[in-house]
Amino acid sequence: MNALIEKQQDRIADLEQALNELLSALDAQDERPGPSTAVFADAARMRAFSVLENGHVKRPVLLPLRELIAAGYRPGAPSLECAECDGPIAERSTCEVCGTEGMEYVPFVNGKSYRPFARCPECQHAVEF
Repeated sequence: MNALIEKQQDRIADLEQALNELLSALDAQDERPGPSTAVFADAARMRAFSVLENGHVKRPVLLPLRELIAAGYRPGAPSLECAECDGPIAERSTCEVCGTEGMEYVPFVNGKSYRPFARCPECQHAVEF
């Protein structure tokens, strides 16, 4: 039980650091002319993980970080019980884009609402559940 709590706390700390770095990069990008990179941060990586499904290209959908932050969400689960319940669900999930087994649990909370995501560690495809 304590190992799970420590693992979730480490993930949350890593997410907060990555989030701050991404927001800084997006702010710097917005100061330059041209299209924003908020939707696809790495187009080459997205193309590499695109798959053809029923004649249609299926690309990863990234976490809507900018929208989450604007709505007051921060990384984290509302309670340990939520993390213990939803974390294993994400870890047992398979990415629908690239087929990787074992997605990451990425929770967001804003005090009155909870939005859990499963994110693929390979192609970064995210699904809210």
